[in-house]
Amino acid sequence: MSCAKPKNNPTVLCDVCREVRARKAQEAKALGLCMLCLKRAALPNLTRCFKCYQTSKQWEKATIDARHGKGKVYRRSIRERVIAAYGGKCACCGEAAYEFLALDHVNGDGKQHRAEVGVTSAIYRDVVKQGYPPAFRILCHNCNSARGYYGYCPHEKTSYAKKTQP
Repeated sequence: MSCAKPKNNPTVLCDVCREVRARKAQEAKALGLCMLCLKRAALPNLTRCFKCYQTSKQWEKATIDARHGKGKVYRRSIRERVIAAYGGKCACCGEAAYEFLALDHVNGDGKQHRAEVGVTSAIYRDVVKQGYPPAFRILCHNCNSARGYYGYCPHEKTSYAKKTQP
């Protein structure tokens, strides 16, 4: 059976080569060899030899900025989409500066939601996945913090006082 590896990308393996590579890696692991080069002895408590370990560390160090930058751009784009979908401004006071805005759980179940999905960026992805449900809204950090600490926002308290005055 011939290899169907793409000619334009030599790092991509075809399905046949991937299976052969995985089988060889398992055999190497069983023998205590490096799972990357399949030649040298693996370091204690690792699956790689010293040379492959050093090479991967150098690659990580050389590409860290590019890898983190892509993730940062992606997370920001997801956050911008969510903020735009919920009106792009604080539902309480009208603050529209992106840096001041946060996603608020209307029912106050943010702690439970974070426990289920994980970090903040995962919450934004989950909101997109759910199709922007009405259980969320955008608040500025001041309004969001006040609701969390006091159970109400001072903007609502003043607007309520204005409505009840004769």
